[in-house]
Amino acid sequence: MNINDSMIKNYLADEDDYVNHWLFYNILDNGEYTFDKPNPNKEYKDKVNEIYEKIYISLSKFTPYNASIFSKLFPNWIELIEDINIILAVGCPPPYDAMVREYDGVEYVIFDLIRFISYEKDSNDIISLIRGMITHEFTHICIHKTYPFTENGYINKLKYITFDEGFAHILAFSDNITSYDFSKIIKSHFEDTLNTLRIALSETDTLKQKEYLEKSSSGAYWSKFAAISGKLYLASNIDHLHDIYNSGPSNMTTKMGLYS
Repeated sequence: MNINDSMIKNYLADEDDYVNHWLFYNILDNGEYTFDKPNPNKEYKDKVNEIYEKIYISLSKFTPYNASIFSKLFPNWIELIEDINIILAVGCPPPYDAMVREYDGVEYVIFDLIRFISYEKDSNDIISLIRGMITHEFTHICIHKTYPFTENGYINKLKYITFDEGFAHILAFSDNITSYDFSKIIKSHFEDTLNTLRIALSETDTLKQKEYLEKSSSGAYWSKFAAISGKLYLASNIDHLHDIYNSGPSNMTTKMGLYS
């Protein structure tokens, strides 16, 4: 595991030479420079430093949520985790607390520690939270090794997002997902998100397609229609994750009853 913590160290030392880091030109798909100046107050720095130390503990002892399922889906994950590139950052605007971005052909998992402060205010277990976030982002890394996205076109992108985000969300939802009762969540949200995905797949207007792609996996949690419909489809088929994964991104949406 390759951890780049230079941005955190510079922030804690009152140095701001990270403001032109490539990350802030790659948060948005359009390459627009996006930087949210971190609070320089000592209380913020103390909290960031505390989270920073906890993250190191979490990373050094990392095992993913749902380890047995994870190992079946990604049998080489232990090898992959050795090569994973992690950037501990500050300066990403909300809601970009955790993400995967590619730069010069290399994928990086990014965690913005300023964004994590709000979770501690809500009394969440930060170690458990970090483990879940790493599971989510590492799932993307593993999927991209098996199914690198090489196809063009709006429909192919939307299908891939549904698969990629669906698996990342279900595996990181909680530990021991096989014993979790998803029935209420499925009843409340599956049909709505699936219907939005169905409408999005039939959209032909390029501007609306762009809007659908942006909303498919970002924004308010339940409005991430591709990610959530994918997640809840997998939750409905929790004993068949391996078969669904092996069938690939385009076949998953077909199994969901979407034929675009």
